Amino acid sequence: MRGETESERRKLILRYAKALTDAVPSSAIALYQPDDYCPAVVGLSPSINAAITARMRQVSDAAGIGAAKTPCATSALVLFVDSVEATLKALASEHPEYMSEINGEDILYWGRGTPVTAWKLNARIDRDGNPVPVTIGSDFFPAGVQLVQSLTSSSRLEAMSTVVIAMSVLLVERPAVSGLTTQQIADYALMRSVSEVNPATLAGQPVDTILKVIDAKPGEQTPLSLTDWDLAYVKARYSLNRLNLGGRQLADIRLKMRRSLDAGPLEKVSAKP
Repeated sequence: MRGETESERRKLILRYAKALTDAVPSSAIALYQPDDYCPAVVGLSPSINAAITARMRQVSDAAGIGAAKTPCATSALVLFVDSVEATLKALASEHPEYMSEINGEDILYWGRGTPVTAWKLNARIDRDGNPVPVTIGSDFFPAGVQLVQSLTSSSRLEAMSTVVIAMSVLLVERPAVSGLTTQQIADYALMRSVSEVNPATLAGQPVDTILKVIDAKPGEQTPLSLTDWDLAYVKARYSLNRLNLGGRQLADIRLKMRRSLDAGPLEKVSAKP
């Protein structure tokens, strides 16, 4: 990437961070709980599935997400399939739990209509870590309202509840990863599981990111692993105040990314021997 002015750099960081973050003013962004990240990969050969899973766990620890101790319940599912749309229909019929709202949280599909589609099952918890219930309907509250009860009040910066990722699901059509290394696939999958990006939004941005490897044109140079920009983003996202609201959190991500990138190259996550 060519040298850029300080103003251009700040704009690039803002565009990149916004492309990866579903930040709304009224809620915190969704994060995995500490030591709750448990990836599982299905659909390639057993050895490749295991290698991708191991790399995702390795990077999650290095980036501050924190992999769960094994054995653990899957919380980051990666499925390699023949057809995304056919798999979505099959999941809706055979495993509706992978596509069901938790505690009233909406499900958004990132990259729908492309060979790679991702979504998250989010849940809302209060300051004490308790699930926030959804009303069933009464004279005071309509059905489907999330009701938070707390002895402390919210502010313009902090909320009485936060959003946690119970599970992320990533569907990848096998031809989309043809020619990529297991390290590239794993790092791409990790970034999709911890962000809300549609990689198409990064098209044209002169940012070095692993998220461009699947959409790269033939002959186009692509990163071999997680880049400084990617690692700076994940580390920033997972060092946030979890009760801050989305606008403040996005501003903190941008600030922490700028500090990390200005400090020079970050320590790479090397592949295990």
